[in-house]
Amino acid sequence: MRGGIPVAHAEVVLPSQVTSPSPYDSLVPTVAVIESIAAAVIVSLGEAAHQRLRHGEDIAQRVGLV
Repeated sequence: MRGGIPVAHAEVVLPSQVTSPSPYDSLVPTVAVIESIAAAVIVSLGEAAHQRLRHGEDIAQRVGLV
């Protein structure tokens, strides 16, 4: 552990930074990084991935999750 944070080994680290006077950290930068990665993965996987994502969104709407 370094500074109370467990040290992990990774090939890629995608840091996000929050600068705010608020005592509560925002997850907006981290969520933006995750959304960007998800979008890139969907694009790289092609039409089948788009269809599967649409299918999941349709189900979520039918059961009232969105």
